[in-house]
Amino acid sequence: MLAGVGNRIRTFPGLAVRLERAARRFNVSSAAIWKRVIVLWYRYGFSPDEVIDSDHADPHVSPRDDAGSIGKRRLIQYQRRFNPTQWESLVEDKAVFYTYCRSMGLPVPALYAVVDRKGGWTASGKVITARAEWKRYFKNDLPQEFIIKPADGVYGRGVNLYRRKGVLFEDRSGRLFSAESLYDSLQTDPTFKRFVIQERVYNHPEIQRLTGTKSLQTARMPTWVTKDGQVEVYYASFKLIVGNNLIDNTDSGRTGNISSAVDPDSGVLTAIIAQSPDRIGYDVPPVHPVTGINIAGTALPHWSAARQLVERAAHLFLPLRTIGWDVALTANGPVLMEGNAWWDPFNHLRWSERRKRERERFMRRFTRDSL
Repeated sequence: MLAGVGNRIRTFPGLAVRLERAARRFNVSSAAIWKRVIVLWYRYGFSPDEVIDSDHADPHVSPRDDAGSIGKRRLIQYQRRFNPTQWESLVEDKAVFYTYCRSMGLPVPALYAVVDRKGGWTASGKVITARAEWKRYFKNDLPQEFIIKPADGVYGRGVNLYRRKGVLFEDRSGRLFSAESLYDSLQTDPTFKRFVIQERVYNHPEIQRLTGTKSLQTARMPTWVTKDGQVEVYYASFKLIVGNNLIDNTDSGRTGNISSAVDPDSGVLTAIIAQSPDRIGYDVPPVHPVTGINIAGTALPHWSAARQLVERAAHLFLPLRTIGWDVALTANGPVLMEGNAWWDPFNHLRWSERRKRERERFMRRFTRDSL
């Protein structure tokens, strides 16, 4: 507890600086920004950083436009009531997630192997424990390119792409590994202990054209199963890669990637959203920064099938009642990439008026049902 208080004290000067910058950006007094932070914390559970990172820091924002939003910590409180912790490994452990999805007939990337500190297994069902066996597997059985990601990773951390280069493997940064050294790098990773090796999935060609990259970009759709078994979608967004990034996560603007709100019914991209350079609210770029294409108004491919997929998956993953799905839209249809029991809110003001009201009604039902 004392350590937590100490951390808050140490971060207070930085917070005060950000609040002062927010006051200058919105041309109001510091007192008005502090009042705004307190109001949003009390009503919706926003942390001060969440207020400043989002459009909601602006004191001129209408209270009606705040409705339907929620802070991360308060959202977790509700998620804990809907999602029994003993079942969270169904989505939070990717080795379990992909295996379960495959058994339920849900489309996911091909799972080649799971590598653990104490052993692992391959898609054929073979259990491997010895380093020499893994060496033979890596050398002889892995395809020309593949993805390795931590089984319990979040925000795209630890994800890497590998390609064969002669008898070696080259990762996204150009580092070369032998079969032995690749296995050893997984066994000695300082952060993660278990990894999945899986198929590399590509987006639909239209998405590649819009964004200028072959790296995978996904739609996020959080679902909630009501007490009467109906599936509702809180919001839909699409994560857009900028530059040479391998992952599509924005990480609060740190990766340089951007997002777009999506109409959850039609799959139409409504507005690009980028964290402002000073991380005070959002900017709305008129076009994609790399391709120069105005993507607002573009309908994502296979959206109806993607919506049906997450609704079907939501029922199959009960008793987890609320899950944030990451869906790849490929040439052959939607593919589930991940499920998140502790999905993040998406607080901004770029929704249409209709969507703002729908979000408000959703959050009212969501919070009431959790009581």
